[in-house]
Amino acid sequence: MNKGQFYIITSLLLIAFIVFQFKDNNNSLPQSLGEPLELVIVSKESTLMSQMQDTLESLLLVDIGPAPQSEHGLSITSITNNNFKGLFKRHQNICFLYEGDTFGIKIRKNLFALNQLAIVINAPTVQSLIDNKVQILQLEEKVKREERYRLISAFSPSSNTSINKKIYETHNLNITVPGNFFLAYSNPETTWIRRETNKISQGIIFVNTPSHNYVNNIDSALFLIDSLLALHVSGPNVDSYMSIEKTAPIQLEISNISSLQSIRVQSLWTMENDFMGGIFALYVFKNHLIYAYVYAPDQLKSPLVNQLDAIIQTIDSD
Repeated sequence: MNKGQFYIITSLLLIAFIVFQFKDNNNSLPQSLGEPLELVIVSKESTLMSQMQDTLESLLLVDIGPAPQSEHGLSITSITNNNFKGLFKRHQNICFLYEGDTFGIKIRKNLFALNQLAIVINAPTVQSLIDNKVQILQLEEKVKREERYRLISAFSPSSNTSINKKIYETHNLNITVPGNFFLAYSNPETTWIRRETNKISQGIIFVNTPSHNYVNNIDSALFLIDSLLALHVSGPNVDSYMSIEKTAPIQLEISNISSLQSIRVQSLWTMENDFMGGIFALYVFKNHLIYAYVYAPDQLKSPLVNQLDAIIQTIDSD
């Protein structure tokens, strides 16, 4: 063995050792904990940091949009460095706030636990947080995205393969549906899947629209969904059926899923001839409409809507 070969083999062994050590350390981390969409903000105890902490919290507490009751997308708990120990270190979403010379944000993964998102914010003043509001608002969506990734990772191994196949055959969409959903209705153009518990009801309705691109005509898309709801989604009372709430505000945003572009519409649904209601999100694609709804009286809606968004985020098209 010449000297060059010796160095190559030594380097490869060293790299393998480092990779093994990293893997071993990573596997030794405990699993992260916490409620869905819950964020813990950590900072040192001082008058300035308390003011900065309050400002950061107010910026991150974004309203979820049209909902039966006002609700924030995140649930936030603020603590000091002295209290950051025990189970707090294993929390799945943590934000560290430091006083620094310049404003900056860094993202870390798996810092104290697996599947953990750690956000590090440096800011010199309260005003610097306000001046960088756009970047801070993006963190709220970052936490929601991480939660969707966790959900997809959790339900993918035990997904409902029969529903996945049905949606692919009917709508030419690859999707991963959790195993606790069941097929409620189907025809050659429409598929309705549901999840029911004692406290909540969630559903997603897929509709083929190859002859009409509703992306540029949201009102027509809402009208079509409204007519389908009246036909297929009945309530507990005689002559009761789901309907889009015509007077409710509408929130629109662009939502790109895989290679597919869509418009996401959020508003409210109601049950005609009954007193039920809740949030819906309508995804308007070039060839499909996908309507997702939540019914959860006395429950937080944001995590439940995010669960449906996570399912829809698994969609791909051939």
